[in-house]
Amino acid sequence: MCGDATETVNTLSVDARSSPREGRKRHDKVALRVHLEMCKKYGIEFSHKKYDYQPSTMAKNGELELRITSDMTIDTDKVLKQFRPDITMMYKDTQKWTLSDIAVPVDQIIVRTEEEKVEYQELAFEIRRIYEPSKVTIIPIVIGASGNISKSSKA
Repeated sequence: MCGDATETVNTLSVDARSSPREGRKRHDKVALRVHLEMCKKYGIEFSHKKYDYQPSTMAKNGELELRITSDMTIDTDKVLKQFRPDITMMYKDTQKWTLSDIAVPVDQIIVRTEEEKVEYQELAFEIRRIYEPSKVTIIPIVIGASGNISKSSKA
């Protein structure tokens, strides 16, 4: 690409000139697919044209009383560093919340990135304090730029 190094999948996926924009594109595509699969799983209507799919900010399934939000701010009394998970699921009947945060790092740092994905603990604490749900679960979704996942994610 730049002629000064041997090109590998790693150098192409993290080129300094395109990394922020390309990294965000990869992240958004994974988030889009996760949202689509969740809507399918829980019977929430969506566009069947995958190339045309745009997640609604809030998708609801009336039967299950389930809301899936995409990149939506969760209001709290405190100013938090992390307050906008990529995907939030709220089950009205059981009062369970699931916060999903997505990362698409280069393959060499998948495990480290997964270990760092505890940043929503403070938000989970605030959700418990304000909204009094029965349970709040944080699910980090870490998929390497070439599609690899860690061994702990496979379980």
